[in-house]
This record gives sequence, C-alpha cells and structure tokens, in this order.
Amino acid sequence: WFAAAMEAVLVGARQFPLAYAAGKRLGGRQVGLLWAVALAMPGWASFETVGFTSINAVRTAAIATLYCVLRARDTPHLRWWFAAGLAASAATHAHPSCAWIFLVVLFAAWRAPGRIAAHLNDRAAAWLAAGAGFALLFVPTLFAGISLIDTTRAVADSNVALANLSRIAALLRSIVWTGPHAIMSAVFAPDMAFPRNVATVCALLAIVGALRGLIAALGGDRAARWGFALTTLALAFVALIRPVTPVYMAYSIVPPFALLVASGWNAFARRHGAMLFVLPALAAAT
Repeated sequence: WFAAAMEAVLVGARQFPLAYAAGKRLGGRQVGLLWAVALAMPGWASFETVGFTSINAVRTAAIATLYCVLRARDTPHLRWWFAAGLAASAATHAHPSCAWIFLVVLFAAWRAPGRIAAHLNDRAAAWLAAGAGFALLFVPTLFAGISLIDTTRAVADSNVALANLSRIAALLRSIVWTGPHAIMSAVFAPDMAFPRNVATVCALLAIVGALRGLIAALGGDRAARWGFALTTLALAFVALIRPVTPVYMAYSIVPPFALLVASGWNAFARRHGAMLFVLPALAAAT
C-alpha cells in the first residue's frame, strides 16, 4: 500500500510544474508561478494529503490536458492533439467528473487546429488524433464483463438533470469558502482557531484574485479568459451530473478556478510589483 500511496502523491505533485509550464504559455512566467501557488494553498491542497486514491491524479491530468492543448495551438502537430486526448482520458479515468476536459480538447481542435495534415482537413485530423488518444485507455473496457455504455447510461438516468444546474452558485461557494474551511477543520482539530483563520485568509486571497481576474478577463487578458471559461464549464458540468456533489467530484474545478485567481493576482502584480512576492509569501505563511 505504501508504494501505491507514494505513486498517488508523486502523480499529484506534478500538477505544480505542469501549472507553471501551462501558465507560462498562457500569460508568462508570473502567471505560471502564481497558478502553482494558488493550487498549493491550504484548503484546496490539504485533502490530497489525506486520501491516496485515483482522484489524486485529477488535477494533474486536467492541467496536463490544458498544457497539451496549448502546445498543439502554439506548435501545431498531430502528436499534441493525440497527447491532449490521452491526458483527457487519464483525467476521466481518475474520476468521471473530469470528463468536461475532453470537451475543451474537441472545441480547441475545432477552433484552431493549425496546419497539421497534408491530405486531410486539419480539424478532422485534430479530432481524429484527440479521439484516438482519448479512446486508447478505454480499450481494456471492451473486454470487461460489464458494458461501459450501459453503466454510464444507468448512472446518467438516475443523476443527470437540468435542475441540478441551479446548484452552481452553491458549488462555487463550496469551492471558495465552505470547502477549504471544512477540509482544514478535518485536517486539524475543528475547535482550533488556527485552521479556521488559515482557511479564511486563503479564501479571501482567492476571492480577491478571482474578482480581479474577472475584470482582467473582460479586458481581454488571455489567461483570465481561459480561467473564467474553464471554471464556468467545470462548474456547470459537475453540477449537472449529480444532485449532490461529494468533495472528490470538485477536484476538477480547482485548477481552472486557481488559474482565474492567479490571473487576478498577476494583474495586481503588474501594477504593484511587490504583490508578486507578497501573495506567495502569504500563501506560504498560512
């Protein structure tokens, strides 16, 4: 069990260099650094140190997918679309609540596939490459004793409903405020002031960053626009697929929301350079 636990920890830890690399492509080194810092804030990160299961890979696989999409857009090649599909499949295998990330891959492949095929439509080639990567990890299910399609349909019929979308605001509040407080109280004694104070400081830092990120998105900031769009999609998908959201189903929402927060922090840092050092110091101190 120790080896399995360590593997989960090491896979989960890769989210930080991947966030830096993806953020660097979206908005520069500062965005990458601040995205990694946001992901490491107590509350969001603490739960992953308690449980060692496949869901520890959700955030890493989701960010890896975004990195591959960015590489495919910046340096068009079929291998990056295949890698994006493969990473999206890994995220979905880590937990199905992350399946929304494959929709991002398909949209990006349709929107700007780049010049990647000599004898085939570029969009079709990108879709085929991404689809092949996504399908690769599902090959073993073809030989399983149960039907993946039937199981998925049964789960969807009993859970998915448009009425679930009314929970988006509550789900966002749980990501920003109640979730970090609950997790910090679970990690430490619930009657201690320290975890509550830490969760409050981190939540306020996130709220300030997210609000500034929204302003930056309206102003055309690339990283902020990606963060806002992906957060909206993730919130809608996770809310839609189940009337009650367990904490592990919220994992896939954290990376895009942390990107939105980081883009807001970066906007502050551009006008007030000291903020680039103050924000990571505050997060580290907590």
